[in-house]
Amino acid sequence: MLNDLAFMSYCQGRIDSALRLYGWALASTAHACGQRSLLAAGCMNDFSKVLRLSGRWAEAQRMRDDAQAIIRRDLLRGKNRLVPPRG
Repeated sequence: MLNDLAFMSYCQGRIDSALRLYGWALASTAHACGQRSLLAAGCMNDFSKVLRLSGRWAEAQRMRDDAQAIIRRDLLRGKNRLVPPRG
């Protein structure tokens, strides 16, 4: 729900409110699902867009890079699950 509220604030151009809400959403999601979960990565990706809008480019890029690393890792794990073990 926090992520939805943050997105609504973002859509309405309320960047300061969106930043605060995305911070809460990310903390809540990471606590509930794990810091390296796909849900946390999705929240990080959304949060990075708002950080960019607020001029926090370096922080936004780090967050986006972390989110992409989580997604890549999960995709590789999924790929490995599809291939049966040898031997």
